[in-house]
Amino acid sequence: MAGKSIVFRSDTPANRVEIKSEGQLVQPGKAGAYFRRLWVGLMGLCLLAPAYAHDDHGPTTINSDIRIVPLAKNVWRHVTDEVMPDGKRVPANGLIVKTKNGVILVDTGWSNEQTKVLLDWIARNIKLPVTAAVVTHSHNDRMGGISVLLDKKIPVHGVNLTAQLAQQNGKPQPDRTFEELEKLGNDMELFYPGKGHAPDNIVVWLPESKIIFGGCLIKSADQTSLVPVKDSDMAAWPRSVSRVKTAYPKSRIVVPGHGEPGDAALLDHTIRLGGATQAK
Repeated sequence: MAGKSIVFRSDTPANRVEIKSEGQLVQPGKAGAYFRRLWVGLMGLCLLAPAYAHDDHGPTTINSDIRIVPLAKNVWRHVTDEVMPDGKRVPANGLIVKTKNGVILVDTGWSNEQTKVLLDWIARNIKLPVTAAVVTHSHNDRMGGISVLLDKKIPVHGVNLTAQLAQQNGKPQPDRTFEELEKLGNDMELFYPGKGHAPDNIVVWLPESKIIFGGCLIKSADQTSLVPVKDSDMAAWPRSVSRVKTAYPKSRIVVPGHGEPGDAALLDHTIRLGGATQAK
């Protein structure tokens, strides 16, 4: 406390501890009430601290591979890392969305272990059941932990093509599939705009917070090119992003599959990268 000091006098009873405040002394006998008020205030701060741990007050590092970052009211971005064979650490984004009926997990992280950690964080901090999950395409950074969800009987939503590709590759499949558009109540919309990074990439729209989770279809602002993987469709990629832009013109936040979120400019950025890639 600036400008305040506590003076202990060995020649006075305990209830005559004096508190010097800006050159004045608190009257003897009032010190007990002062300390009681101070104690109540400190205890109140301590009780509030756990609530801030998972609210909109900064990122939480769970371990060296998993972080939780507040994104909007009732929406968090989970970031999970995978170390590649060349030693490069690659972070991947997903979402945790709190609804009135429970929590929806968008993408699983890279592995079963990461998915278990995410579910544990949700149980301890949000304290609501995970009532649904979404996988935005069939690569490991999106559905590497799907087995954990299916084992817990959590419905996993994905486009039909994701289920087909997963089955072809000997992987567990989402058990709630759709063709092009699916609404999870009023909380979330799933949209398949066409091929791009992957044949089956979908985006997630949160109407209340006006967030687009673009998954790997959308590139972060620091990316300078579209980097294809073996099943990318480079010609279709910018056209698919244009469909996302048309479908959700009022987006406020856009979350790419990797890297930092931005606004709707990330859609135009990805479209430009697609045009530049085709021009080469």
